[in-house]
Amino acid sequence: VGAKVSEKIAALGGKPELISQAQLADPDTLRSRIDEIRSSNGAVNGIVHLAGLAKMTEPESLDQWRQQTQVQAKSLFQVARHCAEDLYNAVGKQEAYVVTATMLGGLFGRDGNRDSGLAAGGGAAGMLKTMRIEWPGLQAKALDFNSQLTLDDMSDHVIEELLTSGQRVEIGYQNGSRKIFATTPAPFTQFDDSEKLVPEKDWVVMVTGGAKGITAEIACELAEYGVRLILCGRSPMPPEEGPETNGIEDVNALRK
Repeated sequence: VGAKVSEKIAALGGKPELISQAQLADPDTLRSRIDEIRSSNGAVNGIVHLAGLAKMTEPESLDQWRQQTQVQAKSLFQVARHCAEDLYNAVGKQEAYVVTATMLGGLFGRDGNRDSGLAAGGGAAGMLKTMRIEWPGLQAKALDFNSQLTLDDMSDHVIEELLTSGQRVEIGYQNGSRKIFATTPAPFTQFDDSEKLVPEKDWVVMVTGGAKGITAEIACELAEYGVRLILCGRSPMPPEEGPETNGIEDVNALRK
């Protein structure tokens, strides 16, 4: 699909540059490749990320999962980051484009079927929504196909969406039918209070994410039940508090 999309972009007068899966797999190699592209062609104003269409087997180890996540999801973030200045400048001219494609069945897995794609590829939609907020005016679309489409169909749809403006980020193609998704209100299901689990003192609860923000709020509520809390984070445990702040509970006094 990448080769066909590249040919069609060239036919329209663009300057396509292909990045291989092997280059996407290594962040340092990827950065060097992007530097080479920018040096040869000038500023980048469009990204077409098709790694989510690659047929990969389910990961059987943590290393395989990391490799597949790098290719299908993290590489998109890295490419966008390396081209951020170019894209930001192109947004002001309404010439900035980012299109991604996955093979999750045409409905982004909403029907419980993800076809031949990997779940890691689904991260593209969230990234594009964030990029649209951070860079207003960016033309960003996450496409999802099912495996019944031909390579020509997929490449045609990529070009069509690349050239068509619109506010929709998620667009699915299922057996030739173009689908968009709308958020609709639904009633909240009330649960019987008697069904609620009540933490007991012999519970062991592992809390991840550090000791700030929502993690701290949840941990404080759980602590009231007397459970054993195991806090996991990447930062080292802090040293003993110094005498200059020890005992200060008031936030304003602490800031002074």
